[in-house]
Amino acid sequence: MDFAQKLALAKEGDRASVDQLFALWRPWIRKQARGLLISGPLARLDSSDVVQVTLVEAYQNLAQFRGGSPGEFSNWLRRILVRQASRQRRYHTASIRTAKLDCHGSWALDDDRECPVRDALVSERRRQLETALASLPEDQREIVVGRVFRDQTFDDLAQQLGKSQRMIRHAWTEALRKLAY
Repeated sequence: MDFAQKLALAKEGDRASVDQLFALWRPWIRKQARGLLISGPLARLDSSDVVQVTLVEAYQNLAQFRGGSPGEFSNWLRRILVRQASRQRRYHTASIRTAKLDCHGSWALDDDRECPVRDALVSERRRQLETALASLPEDQREIVVGRVFRDQTFDDLAQQLGKSQRMIRHAWTEALRKLAY
């Protein structure tokens, strides 16, 4: 099946074609996002967030795509990606925020509404965190959880785990080193 046929089926709502289409273009979008976020104020952002929001917007607006070639599709995806990266840049470089940007890109004072994009991002981050923590040895995992989520001091952890404060600090450093890679 060529690109035009797959695109036509995806625009008609064929779930398998949609999945194949976006699976095919996801690596390209990821590469483009890394290129956009490599320097400046966006360098600290995780490209996977921008990629996910880009894919969600592309999925939601697929029926409005008017092109038919891979080149037109890549240009359309790139415009969405640049727009999303720009939104992230504005959000992360604003010096004062009195309101939050909701999942549809409009300003809102309340953040209680349901947002599938935000929920997907939070869920993905949670999975990444759980995977990273599970990769640590048990004592290091306990130290990271204690320090980060329970605000425990090194002294508290040393007493709790029956180890010296020096050993706890060393294990903390090793855990951070492992999590960084």
